[in-house]
Amino acid sequence: PDLGAAGPGPRFEAASGALAFRTGDAGTACAACGAVICGGRLDDVVNVHGVRVSCNDVEERLGAGVAVVVRDGHLVACCEDVEDARRRAATIPARYRPAAFCEASPLPRGPTGKV
Repeated sequence: PDLGAAGPGPRFEAASGALAFRTGDAGTACAACGAVICGGRLDDVVNVHGVRVSCNDVEERLGAGVAVVVRDGHLVACCEDVEDARRRAATIPARYRPAAFCEASPLPRGPTGKV
């Protein structure tokens, strides 16, 4: 039989019934209580309307000073220079183009200067 026809496999759920973790989540077990603490994602690939999108790739195409996140199922670009990011976004395929742009000046940076 076609195993894919049955749909996706079971989801891992917390006791409350809320989704706890997905494949690709990073987690650490707490020695004191045994709970698993989510530490973020192992990769930056997100699924937006059935399309796998690498946020880092979109950020590179939009230029320096841009952070791409997913909000309400859409890509959003937080930019230091919104007009420049919009101009650059016109050159990338529509499925990878952020649906919204917001100004965030200056973006927080780490010790190496990365956003």
